[in-house]
Amino acid sequence: MARIYYYVLSAGTNWEVRRESANLSYHQTKDRALDVGRTSAKSEHDQTGNPTGLRVQRANGTWEEERSYGADPYPPRG
Repeated sequence: MARIYYYVLSAGTNWEVRRESANLSYHQTKDRALDVGRTSAKSEHDQTGNPTGLRVQRANGTWEEERSYGADPYPPRG
């Protein structure tokens, strides 16, 4: 099954949490957005058993980190 991704994205002066392409919420701080994104991704994995992930963006638009929940093949393919 394909991994479902949640995103913490810079949105001007706020931070946005998305699930795939659907907006979930906006937050004034990155820390709060990270909490919501992490909780949402982990909760979906715990409830459905499907693999999920969280991708976090920096304020300048580059990618900071990625976290995965569920089946995470190691070593990575490729």
